[in-house]
Amino acid sequence: MLVGIIADTHITGPDGIEKMPRSVLEAFRGADLILHCGDLGTSTAALDELEAIAPLKATLGGHNPQNDERVREDQLVVEVEGVRIGLTFQMEKLAPSAQFIHEHDTSMKHRLEFPADIDIGEDIKKKFGRPVDVVAFGGTHAAYVGWHQGVMFVNPGSPTLPEPGAEPEGIVKPAVALLYIQGGTVSPLILDLKS
Repeated sequence: MLVGIIADTHITGPDGIEKMPRSVLEAFRGADLILHCGDLGTSTAALDELEAIAPLKATLGGHNPQNDERVREDQLVVEVEGVRIGLTFQMEKLAPSAQFIHEHDTSMKHRLEFPADIDIGEDIKKKFGRPVDVVAFGGTHAAYVGWHQGVMFVNPGSPTLPEPGAEPEGIVKPAVALLYIQGGTVSPLILDLKS
């Protein structure tokens, strides 16, 4: 199964969908499911375009369409071939002790940090109401994949506003994420997009 993950589209107004690169739709062709991690914007145009490709699940963010039945939850859990994916917008709400570090001039790049003395799986289980294997989150506008205490964390970045203010300009690329899931194994891929 192929799962597409996207976040931080920030589409506003009926013509705002033009800001979303066509390469997003190309990247998700063949997907079995698309997950949107919040900050859709005020327009539902992104949801409509994505839902035409594959079934869609979306969470609320700080910038949401009004009264759209597809976007009602702060966090969701979906199961794909036995893999539980927890979907949320802000990691800080899910795990207040988590800190996303933006780095551009070191070998470590972007990273997610947790205090050494917490049980990440247990904290996340409390927030989602059940254990999850993967946490997909948005809010940073910067792509990331990492494993912490056996849990995979994936941030797809943003296809329309890649980390505003990052220096030098253009260092953070528009991006989405793909998860290839087979036999309970998850292989993540961050896909930089063409404009």
